Amino acid sequence: MARRESVRLLADVQCLQGDDPERGIPRWAFGFLSELARRGIDIVGLENPELRPVYEQFRSPFTTIAPNTRAEVRRLSSGHDVVYLCLSLMEPVRPIRSLLPGHVMDAAIPLVSILYDFALYLMPEIYQSRPGDSQTYADRQHLFLKSDLFLCISKSTLRDAEKLWSVPSDRLMWAGSGLNDEISKVSVKGDHLHEFGIEGDFVLVVGRADPRKQTAQAIRAFSQLEPELRSRHQLVIACQISDDIRREWSTLATSCGLDDGQLILTGRVDDDVLAGLYRACRLFVEPSLYEGFGLPAAEAAIHGAAVITSSTSSLPEILDLPESQFDPKSLDDIVRVMSMGLVDETFRSRLLRAVTNVKKRHSWEAVVDRVLPRLEGMGRQVDVPVRNRHWYLDRGFPANSIGRTIPTSNLDA
Repeated sequence: MARRESVRLLADVQCLQGDDPERGIPRWAFGFLSELARRGIDIVGLENPELRPVYEQFRSPFTTIAPNTRAEVRRLSSGHDVVYLCLSLMEPVRPIRSLLPGHVMDAAIPLVSILYDFALYLMPEIYQSRPGDSQTYADRQHLFLKSDLFLCISKSTLRDAEKLWSVPSDRLMWAGSGLNDEISKVSVKGDHLHEFGIEGDFVLVVGRADPRKQTAQAIRAFSQLEPELRSRHQLVIACQISDDIRREWSTLATSCGLDDGQLILTGRVDDDVLAGLYRACRLFVEPSLYEGFGLPAAEAAIHGAAVITSSTSSLPEILDLPESQFDPKSLDDIVRVMSMGLVDETFRSRLLRAVTNVKKRHSWEAVVDRVLPRLEGMGRQVDVPVRNRHWYLDRGFPANSIGRTIPTSNLDA
């Protein structure tokens, strides 16, 4: 498609420069940018020059990629109606000035920030456990409240923004989320099931070691299924884990009475293998306490898996089927819905009917249809000053918070 001249998006791409490209945030950002590019929107990627370059698989939406410096932003803005797009304000970066450079604020470029979730603020016991974290996140909130518009990937995140940050409704917009077409088209490699030790029907969880994901809770729930039912199934957990976590979960499974081979820990798997697991599982379970969208559950659904989820945060938005939900803090409730999902054929039929609408309801085309008119209406020409005006210091940010970093290990965006 020919490029449209209506607006140039200056996209902060730090979330595409991180150590883990498989996280949900890079995948969301890439899907969103790809659909914008398909519509002919001119998108410039602005890299943090102190980080590794944008991963090769993420470079296709950009007309050019340049360092996010004062000189480059001045050059790239000249003669264009521009909007600055912050693709992730929760990145584990670095000094706060790297999250939103002073030259962007000096120029008063219209600022649009993507909001994925508020886990960092809702669960301080997990994510604000180190000295200085609480002040850093308070500074981050103060900084990004300068945004002209927040795009929220779920209605749950929009409600959190209103409640936790008191963002005015006219600066909030539900964007929604799309799903990656390619993962639904890749071939299924059935031999991987045998390689992992999967021998028949299984329950699938795509988790992490992050406590809010509650992967250990899924092991406990599976262990409390009726013995005869449990004996006919395996629990498969697909995610990248350390040796320590592998030992911890294996020990937990043994202490809960699971037999050898009933818990399968695949480690990290490629998309084609993950697609095969989604399609082959008897039931997909999402036990998380909080999600900005719940990408694995949505991906499982578009592969035709029977899906059950927690009743919290954004997860009810995926299937829009209350009976498919459980209280993630109640082991008994997880066991109840898991059991129904494995043996109650009437219930399973309702689950499988619900998943057929997921792809239609969560598409990148619909996201961009909603968002693009607003972005185009915000674009305007700006003048990026040549001289640094010390934007942060002039607005009361203490010097030490401008330079404070957030420990990467304390985040799981």
